[in-house]
Amino acid sequence: MIWIRTAPFPPVRGVLFDMDGLLIDSERIAQRCCIQAGRDLGFPIDQTLSRRFLGVTRSGCVQILHDAFPGIDAESLFRHSRELVKVQFEKSLTAKPGALALLTYLRDAHVPFALASSSSRERAENCLRLTGLLDFFPESIQVTGEKAVHSKPAPDLFLQAAACLNVPCENCLVLEDSVNGVTAGRAAGCMVCMVPDLIPYTAALRTQCDLVARDLEDVLTCLKEMIQPL
Repeated sequence: MIWIRTAPFPPVRGVLFDMDGLLIDSERIAQRCCIQAGRDLGFPIDQTLSRRFLGVTRSGCVQILHDAFPGIDAESLFRHSRELVKVQFEKSLTAKPGALALLTYLRDAHVPFALASSSSRERAENCLRLTGLLDFFPESIQVTGEKAVHSKPAPDLFLQAAACLNVPCENCLVLEDSVNGVTAGRAAGCMVCMVPDLIPYTAALRTQCDLVARDLEDVLTCLKEMIQPL
């Protein structure tokens, strides 16, 4: 764990989870499928471009594609990519190490938590089901991409997630793996812990993060010292 914040932490009374790349090991699968779909349709999508989709809603991804490939039929590419992803998710999607233990701890300690994901509700529920995490996230604490006027890095998803827990943002800890997600958490006024996945932590993110964890097991160890339930 890297402790960046030098001032005392406010009590942590709620935890806001990203999903892809944070709770579930989905980003590498999705990236491979996106690149393959682009290749199949004649568009040279590479890792650099595909990483720009991390933490972005569907409409945001469409804009990125149109900027890169004017005239691209984004819906056809998304449809083909979804077909590839569906097959691979059914075969090999897993929860991130430590996810089950962390969620179990928060539930048993009566610490409220919510999902704040740019994914659609349908996709989020399917991913959580495949990884055995859906029972932790009833619909009332799922804030997904359809509910946000603006995608990450705007703070909308985290503001809504904190509101559904009835916990002030300054007492919420955001767990994120993407640059857009970290930026969104900071913009919402939350404490932010980055758990890097495809995108490494760099000094450029220092002002956006309070903590950087190796993995969710690291987060659990830290939270046991920081949690102050309502």
